[in-house]
Amino acid sequence: MPIARRRTDVLPAGSVRAGKRGEMITEQGFAGTTAHNSGGGGTASAGLRIRLGGGLLHRHGDVTDRRHCGRAPQDTVRSLTAQGVATRPPRTSTTHEGKITMTMRLEGTVALVTGASSGIGAATARSLAAEGAAVALLARRRDRLEELAGAIRADGGTAIVVDADITDRQQAEEAVERAVSELGRLDTVVNNAGLMHIGPVVDALSVDWDQMLQINVQGLLYVTRAALPLLLRAAHDSPRGVADVVNISSTAGRVARPGTAVYNLTKFGVNGFTEALRQEVMQKRVRVSVVEPGTVDTELSSHIRDGLRQAVEAQVKDLELLRPEDIADAVSYIVTRDRRVAVNEILVRAAEQTW
Repeated sequence: MPIARRRTDVLPAGSVRAGKRGEMITEQGFAGTTAHNSGGGGTASAGLRIRLGGGLLHRHGDVTDRRHCGRAPQDTVRSLTAQGVATRPPRTSTTHEGKITMTMRLEGTVALVTGASSGIGAATARSLAAEGAAVALLARRRDRLEELAGAIRADGGTAIVVDADITDRQQAEEAVERAVSELGRLDTVVNNAGLMHIGPVVDALSVDWDQMLQINVQGLLYVTRAALPLLLRAAHDSPRGVADVVNISSTAGRVARPGTAVYNLTKFGVNGFTEALRQEVMQKRVRVSVVEPGTVDTELSSHIRDGLRQAVEAQVKDLELLRPEDIADAVSYIVTRDRRVAVNEILVRAAEQTW
């Protein structure tokens, strides 16, 4: 689908009007309040909920000064455009007292998302790209990553494919290096890659335990350690003045249940690591946060053995499952806050979920 041209205007305070599809002009009378429309949908500040040019604006309630949105170096952007990984140059925005210009909140930043080939990872990559971040898509399934990168570029975003197995320390380190080599910097890391096997401990296969520990714990550690020096640097040279690590955990990191003992171990571990690392780097402008999803409609349960998988499906059959985009919204909320705000933890359950 062709991308509509976006127009940036400045209006007197208190006015809201719509242009053609893909255009949005709004003013709430707050210095620095922003709204944006990406393709057919988007977000608006200060409680607006408007149908606009075919797009629906949802309330985020965010009123912040966006004057410090960063921009990627021009030579890097020109190079990416020439290589076909970027289809739009960065836009300049200026905020005047009492007036607004539209911009993307992550313009000029770079995000790395692990487990980006499907589910929460793919949805998060799309969401961050829609906010203006250049996104490095990291997973093992290259064909899926290529498809997602093509979709992001078609929507006017910037994305590169980094196929690697993060359970291999060298591959994880090289993946981070490649992202920075091609995109110029690293501002955000979303550790999303994960695996779930379930079953009573007495009957469990040790290979299932090994896989969960390798992906859910070791892979997260390898990527985070490789990325931290780059994030510390980005926090100090970015106009946003902040960098982010977001770890995707689970309600299983808060509530232990029979049959999920080792999965609980990995997710409780992720929560503990997140909090300890947060305290280590919080004075250095790197925020470390955890998102704990409940039951989400993803491929996660597809790895569970037959028989056990059917039991899980029966348990959740009456629930309206969360969608990957619901968790992506939580991640985007965390990383788009002004540097004075640190959202340390978000728990997102399906509405009828009791555990």
